[in-house]
Amino acid sequence: MTSFEDDYIDILQSIETFVVEFYTAHPDLNDYQVDKVYEALIRLYKSQVVLFPPTGVRLTDVELELALNIKKITDWYILGMPLDGDSSEEEDIPEGVVSVDLPGTSELFEAQPVPAAEMVACFKRLRKSVKHWGKEGGRQGYLNYIKPFIFGATL
Repeated sequence: MTSFEDDYIDILQSIETFVVEFYTAHPDLNDYQVDKVYEALIRLYKSQVVLFPPTGVRLTDVELELALNIKKITDWYILGMPLDGDSSEEEDIPEGVVSVDLPGTSELFEAQPVPAAEMVACFKRLRKSVKHWGKEGGRQGYLNYIKPFIFGATL
């Protein structure tokens, strides 16, 4: 039997890639802010599962910007749609394949929609990691822990 991380490695790594890229541009970002963003996205996608409006989480401008960046990739996984929302330039790409502009890659990924409930589970797993590495390494423990993995994976 495979682990959760093995089953969802592409989603988890995609989300963390966006977080690390954002962290590089915003070096004051901390684990608490990332955790708040993950919590807000859990509430958003959970509301899609239970068909009720999401409960609010107050986000700062920086947290909101990060949340919107992450939401682009998670919406792509859930809806199987291009990140830029414009497929007119992708006429030469085979049907069922969407170009995803992840930092450090130009690969094509097949669009296989992921249920919102599974996305919630991915964010819960990421929050568990934030809490663990935050205890180990302080206020940016999670961010500093994942950074070498992401940059190592994209070199």
